Amino acid sequence: MIASQESQYFSLFASLVVLIAAFMDFRYRLIPNRLVFPGIAGAVIFHTATAGWGGAVFGLAGMLGGIGLLFIPFLFRWVGAGDAKLMGFIGAVWGWPAVLEIFLVATVAGGVLAVVFIVANPRLLMGMFQKAGHAFSNLFAGIKNSAMLVAVTGRPGAAFSVPAGRKGANTRVQNRFRVPYGVAIALGVTIWLAMKYYGYALNLFGFV
Repeated sequence: MIASQESQYFSLFASLVVLIAAFMDFRYRLIPNRLVFPGIAGAVIFHTATAGWGGAVFGLAGMLGGIGLLFIPFLFRWVGAGDAKLMGFIGAVWGWPAVLEIFLVATVAGGVLAVVFIVANPRLLMGMFQKAGHAFSNLFAGIKNSAMLVAVTGRPGAAFSVPAGRKGANTRVQNRFRVPYGVAIALGVTIWLAMKYYGYALNLFGFV
């Protein structure tokens, strides 16, 4: 729907919002609501003002589609709530199915970004291996303790317990390794816009 000159300006402004969100996610591992929520409202209002109720539907449908793309990953804690809301903002600005194309590009960018993080921070990779080692050692220790308890008590249903590991250290390793998906989203938006500018848009559905 974004085609007119004023819409192009709005698209550039929205891109700036995405870049700010990416910086916040990279620096603080947080995408603030006070940045995303006004952006979503502004996108819906803009489309309503320029295209009437059809524009409102365009923005709201895009927002729901964007959030929906990251809803399951959010439930599994693969991404944060801020990432899902940022994708909702992108959907509100560029609509559906453009947000799906941006999501696909961002997914590829996120994979590349993860590799870069690992190469640039080998300690993080070692930390992941150490975390896995602690988990396996705790599991084996739990099995051993349970077997000994069964042997002593003669009760097959003896409680199975896993010794507590270094939860705090493991959590710190996990948080340090987490790739800021907001950066991947910003890369997805940048690459997608560049492709459209140079005439290489994905056009998965033929009418984006």
